[in-house]
Amino acid sequence: MARNILNGYYETPQLAEAINYLNKAVREDLNFIDAWSLLAKSNCNLYERSLEFEDNSINIKAKKEAETALQKLNTIAQFSAAYYNAKGYYENIILKDPIKALQSLDKAIELVPNDAPTILYQGITYAYLGQIRKGIENIEKAYAIDNQNGLIRYILPTMYSNTGDFKKIINLYKEYLKQDPEKTHLDVEIKYYQFLIDGSIKSFRDLENSIATIRLTDRCDLETLKENKMVVAMFNNDYENYAKNWIGKWDSHHADHGNWSCPAIINDELNQASLMFQN
Repeated sequence: MARNILNGYYETPQLAEAINYLNKAVREDLNFIDAWSLLAKSNCNLYERSLEFEDNSINIKAKKEAETALQKLNTIAQFSAAYYNAKGYYENIILKDPIKALQSLDKAIELVPNDAPTILYQGITYAYLGQIRKGIENIEKAYAIDNQNGLIRYILPTMYSNTGDFKKIINLYKEYLKQDPEKTHLDVEIKYYQFLIDGSIKSFRDLENSIATIRLTDRCDLETLKENKMVVAMFNNDYENYAKNWIGKWDSHHADHGNWSCPAIINDELNQASLMFQN
């Protein structure tokens, strides 16, 4: 269960749930190497996500528990891939030393060459250091090994978006949609990125029509749909519909960020302000 949560794109409450499962696992088996490794990495992730929270007790506890798990791994599996993998997370996230982290991840991959999560994280670390193309190569390799890993499926199109490789996003989303036709929002995303590629009126109308005729399912990402509705409203200079879809997004987005504003929500705020001044 914990591994399933960690292989998805998880929010902080789900991360805490995974940590609870892992704590139970290591209580039942003190030498459960994979569980200790996942526990170290999960607490590193929780530490990173909680840095901007007003309550700093969460990140203090997460740091301490990550260190405890890493020390345990050092005792029971010092030269294992699981240890080097967790060590890489700790060095990058908590020690803020991505070079040392890459060295640890290299050792993990030498021991287990086809471990998709390690290759993914190595790619993320390369990207963090500004080696975007090398990072994407790693993430593509991780996807080729495990194309059902939720975190890989989330990060790969994000990386393509950062480099403007919109055609690759379209091809990827077509693949996702073929695998899971109930994720109907992906058709909207495909139309959106096609519009970004050619900027034509036809592509814009295709995006509009995809939104207007979408089949809503329990697998449809309503937030993605809302964001695309905002794009259409912005280009139509339709302030009322933009504001209707914007209201609530700001609060829900900030709920997981503490005091930090990410570029995505700042962009929405600027768009809304621009439309307000025009109306």
